[in-house]
Formats: sequence, C-alpha cells, structure tokens
Amino acid sequence: MKILTIRLIDAWLGLPACLVLTLVRQVRDLFSRFRPAIKPERIAFLKLAEQGAVVVAWPSIHRAVELVGRQNVYFVTFEQSRTIVECLDEIPPSNIITISTGNLREMIKSGLSALKNLRHLGVDTIVDMEFFSCVSASFAYLSGARRRAGLHRSGGVGPRRGNLMTRPVPYSGQLHTWQLFRIILEAAVTDGLCVDPQQAAQWPTPQMPRFSPLPQEIATMQARLSPGARKRPVVLLNPNCSDLLISRQWPQTRYAELARQILACFEDVTVAMTGGREESADVEELVRQVGSDRCISLAGKTTFRELMTAYCLGEVLITNDSGPSHFAALTALDVITLFGPETPQRWSSLGAGGHVIWAKEWCSPCINPLNGRRSRCRDNICMQHISVDEVFQEFCRVYRLRRKAQGEGT
Repeated sequence: MKILTIRLIDAWLGLPACLVLTLVRQVRDLFSRFRPAIKPERIAFLKLAEQGAVVVAWPSIHRAVELVGRQNVYFVTFEQSRTIVECLDEIPPSNIITISTGNLREMIKSGLSALKNLRHLGVDTIVDMEFFSCVSASFAYLSGARRRAGLHRSGGVGPRRGNLMTRPVPYSGQLHTWQLFRIILEAAVTDGLCVDPQQAAQWPTPQMPRFSPLPQEIATMQARLSPGARKRPVVLLNPNCSDLLISRQWPQTRYAELARQILACFEDVTVAMTGGREESADVEELVRQVGSDRCISLAGKTTFRELMTAYCLGEVLITNDSGPSHFAALTALDVITLFGPETPQRWSSLGAGGHVIWAKEWCSPCINPLNGRRSRCRDNICMQHISVDEVFQEFCRVYRLRRKAQGEGT
C-alpha cells in the first residue's frame, strides 16, 4: 500500500475515529471512578510507517527493556518492518506484532487482531511514536492501555488527533528524533512532568547495536559483490528514497556520474547500487549508464538481511535521507547522507560513521511533523544544488581516512 493511500486512510477514517473516541473518553471519564496510577509492567511501542525510524526507536526500546525486561516489551509495526525489529535483537521475535498493508480490508483485519492480542497480553503502557497519526492514536486508545503517551497538538499548532493520550507530549523541532521518541517513553512510564527538551538535548548519542551476519551469509554476499574476481573494497550508492517524501531524492543521473568518478579514481573499487524491487528498473538503467563491469545492481535482489550483510562488507554508503542511512547505523559502514527538505538535526544517522551534506537553502527544511510532513515544493533546489563534485570530494575524504585507519593504501 502506497504512503499516499495510508495518508488518505488516516484523514478519512483515522480523524473521525479520533473525534468519536475522544467524545467516548470524555463521557467515560465523567462516570468513571478515580483509579490510582499503576506501575508500568508491559510496554508496547507503536511505530507503523517509516522503516528507518524503527532503527531510530532503538534507544527507547533498550530503555524500556531496562525498565520491565525484554519479555515484557512489545513492538507493533507494519509487516514489512518486522525483519528490521528482529535485527535490532532487543525483544523476542514473538513480541513483534505486525499489521498487514496489502489492502484496506487486510489492514483493518490485522489491526483488530493486533488490538485483541495487546488486550490479551495485558499491555498497560502504549508508546505512540507516530507523528500525529490519527489511526495510531485511535489504536492506542482501543488497546485498553491505561498509560498512553504520544505527540499532541500544543498551542493550536500541529495536526489534530483528538485527545486520547493520558500523557500528551508537545512536539519539539530542536531535538533529534531519537530524543523525541525517548521523551515520549519517559512520559509514558513516569507520573511527573514531561522531560524538558533542553535536558533531552544533553543526552549523549547512544551506541547502536551491531548487526552480525552468519558466516554463510557473508560468503554468499562476498561472491555477489566480487564475482570471479579478487576481493575488492565495496562502495554502496542508494539513489532512491521512499514515496513518503520524494523531494528528498538527489537527481538520479548524478548517482551515475558519481559512480563513474569513483571508478575512475579508485581502480580497485566495486560500486553496488541498491534499492527496492519497485526501483530495480531505474537502478539497472543507472548501472547501464555507468558502463563498467565494476558497477552492479542489488536493487530488488536482496532480502533485508542480505542488504545488511552487504553493508557489513562495504566501506562507504552514499544515500539520500532515507531508511538505508539508519540501517547502516547498525554496522561499521561510513555513511554520507544527502539532506534537503529535512534537517540532519532531526534525522542524521546514529552510527559512529555518519557524515552529512546539506546545502542549507533558505527554504530548507520545509517539512516537519507540525505541517504533516508535507510541502508544496515541486522543485527541490535544496537537493539539486548539491553537486556531484561536492559529494565526490567528501567521499574521497571519508574513504581515504577509512582506508588509512585500516592500514591500507588509498
């Protein structure tokens, strides 16, 4: 199901549901007796869309495990994100609850099943990590959890999503998203005031877990990256971004030009281009434009674990601001992320090898959760003004430093 369809569902079904459930909550509160606060025992995270954000949620998941134990932490997400949660290796696979996005009927059916599951498990705390989603707010309320924390409209600013959270959290655009997620968790598990954003800004960047592929997975991927040749350093290019924010995309033809420059300057390097199945035709065309047997396409040809294995074997990844920059944070890969309509202040990679190129146009950033992450821009000059030479120079700097640290030649 496309992101546009999910947004329409949220607007036409989610918003009315939020308003109705808000009225139901208000009526119930009038006739319900005071119930003392409970200590959180079973915590469920709700992060449906945006696969990269699942990785950014890891610090909060880790904190929840510290509080109640891994057996008592659950994660609700769309089915295509299940493997990502599994790779984080923080909670048991049986604690991952998925919702299908095949079509509206499947989504509703699996959503109701997920609600039934949460009620059966006795989940008492819901941490809603969606950005002002009406569907997720309704889901949190219907889960029966007595503690519900999530973003809430503050001062008349931000999308409406009813009043269904017991611990509403105002949005702060000055924080990295992992810090915002952590604030929502702290609001859910404590009875005091919400964490001060200035205090959250001082939290140290977490050390992310490392993905460890199996020996056979490494051998198989190595053969794909260097078929019939000696082992070569691998540079990965991700010329795609999800349909959530297509304006984040650097012009694709520039990836072909960048690949040609890399291959011409570094004669021992293999360039591998990645992408999803729906992007494979475009990536194959880019590889054809490069015209080198040292440039290959992995687009649509890897599972998530295989992609992560390729990251483990790679040296540098160059990508638009999208999921891969966050996936790579689970490996030792150096990542150069190109930013435009979003800001690295909120979405930079949490990996130790993260690097940023941002043109900082006067109109950038133009999207954030308060405007529904929508922009009227149809000409993303913030990405177009990032030149191939600029990216190539940053790649050379990062790559040479990395090879020097490894004790190898440039």
